Amino acid sequence: MEFRVLGPVEARDGDRRLTFDGAKPRTVVAALLLARETELTDARLGTLLWGSAPPATATSQIHTYMSRLRKRLGPGCRIVRQHSGYLLRTGPAWVDRLEFERLSGLGQRHLAAARYELAAAQLTSALALWRGRALADVTDFLANAEGPRLEEARLAALESRIDADLALGRHTLLVPELTGLVAEHRLRERFRAQLMTALYRCHRQADALAVYDRGRRILAEELGVSPSEALDRVYYAILRRDQPGTGWTIRSRQTVRPAMLPADIATFTGRAADLTLLAAGARRRFMVIGMPGVGKTALAVRASHACAGEFPDGQLYADLGGAGRRPPDPAEVLTWFLRALGTPDHAIPATVDERIQLYRSRLARRRMLVLLDGVAADAQLLPLLPGESACLVIVTGRTWLGTAAELDVIDLDVLDPSESLALLGKLAGPRRLAAEPAAAERLAELCGHLPLALRAAGARLAAKGHWSISHLVRRITAAPSIVDELGPRVRETIEHGCRNLAGGLLPGLRRLATLPSPEFPLWAAARALAIAPRAAEDILEHLIDTRLVRPAPPDANGQPRYRIHALVRQTILNMPTHDKNTRSA
Repeated sequence: MEFRVLGPVEARDGDRRLTFDGAKPRTVVAALLLARETELTDARLGTLLWGSAPPATATSQIHTYMSRLRKRLGPGCRIVRQHSGYLLRTGPAWVDRLEFERLSGLGQRHLAAARYELAAAQLTSALALWRGRALADVTDFLANAEGPRLEEARLAALESRIDADLALGRHTLLVPELTGLVAEHRLRERFRAQLMTALYRCHRQADALAVYDRGRRILAEELGVSPSEALDRVYYAILRRDQPGTGWTIRSRQTVRPAMLPADIATFTGRAADLTLLAAGARRRFMVIGMPGVGKTALAVRASHACAGEFPDGQLYADLGGAGRRPPDPAEVLTWFLRALGTPDHAIPATVDERIQLYRSRLARRRMLVLLDGVAADAQLLPLLPGESACLVIVTGRTWLGTAAELDVIDLDVLDPSESLALLGKLAGPRRLAAEPAAAERLAELCGHLPLALRAAGARLAAKGHWSISHLVRRITAAPSIVDELGPRVRETIEHGCRNLAGGLLPGLRRLATLPSPEFPLWAAARALAIAPRAAEDILEHLIDTRLVRPAPPDANGQPRYRIHALVRQTILNMPTHDKNTRSA
């Protein structure tokens, strides 16, 4: 059997040509071949056949296509039903795509070893397998998903074959071919560099420089970028009348290593033990969890800057929290990261699974730091974790995740009193604190030693130089709501954490906040929730996972007690009750 996808989809059994009536049967054959004897799920096949809205009869239609194909294929090929999909076992059959990859790989290896005659021969044979545009007669859904990747492989092989021909002195013959390729692929700098090299060797220096100048203008007008270092090297070699190199070193378009970390916070205070643990965490993965405003991001950013020098290949960062906006999809973040790692847009795969594989491959031999901030679910985190690598990963989030079992967890609580005063001193000035130590301690207590609230209070004192600390304490204690007096950011941050609670947890948290004290025993929680103690304990454990409730020391009889931070308690009680997430279950 022979199968061909590098052009119209075809299959032959000896001299007999197998016919596939219609684009969809050809799509099924091509998709199975491209899956390389791995399972292709019904859902994936449905997408490749009908796009994002397959018909209700999709599964039965796929079954019909498979039944018909089984009758047409030779005895050495088998379509196997496996789990929720199908795979094609081709046995000894010849597949043009696999043969192309084999010949292209041989040619690339010969080229790297300076065996130019062999390289040119193997790459020419590989390119001869193409009979036009790959997947030329399948559905647009499959062609759009797989066609660009196949075309990129063809162009890469073509570039390497031209490198081999240049090394063999065939520049005169190459000028017409390269002129057409540069016209067709105006943004592909490697073809442009090869044409410049061929023209220069044909004693056409002015034409070679003109090719560069046109390329420079096209890149600036269409993409707003300058020529790559590799193209510049060919240009300057021609200006110096050097012999431009015979090969093009494939380098990332991204010549600057990724450095995506947010700015460090100069007034960061405390957390010495946690910083030491994170900054010494080479080859480890951490998750920093805690209530809203406790300083998870600040700690992660400070630690990342402190140990960035240990990761010479750069730092990747993404804010996954989406406060005030839609949280980014992992597919978006993978695109950002792949671009930062030097992957051109046309080489970024269409599917999330392929992006994950490419992302992990890019990180496999690098020492990088990856900071993922504000993760709320395993589905956000798992696609962005590197595989086995020398990368340091720091994750922040408010909620305990299932993935956390694979990470070293740092559970942040509020600052201790001395750290709270130190932070206020950095923001408002140490002299003001020294002048009113009792008022400063009271202000830290009113802020609940929560870093976000302390920063808000310190910023107000810094902006109001004529206020004493005692004056701010009086304003806060007289205000109907401490949270609102500290400013909208404190309220919005805590509200955002509360609104993200799953299921009916927010109504339960609201009832717990109505208890007379922020610290309460289990029996009081059960009474407030109007449920049995065991059910109340389950709800409290879920709230502990979100860090909006914390365990407190047990009572004298060893019975569990719990506490809600005062600012969280105030915020919940002042939140509007008409929000759909706050209605009682």
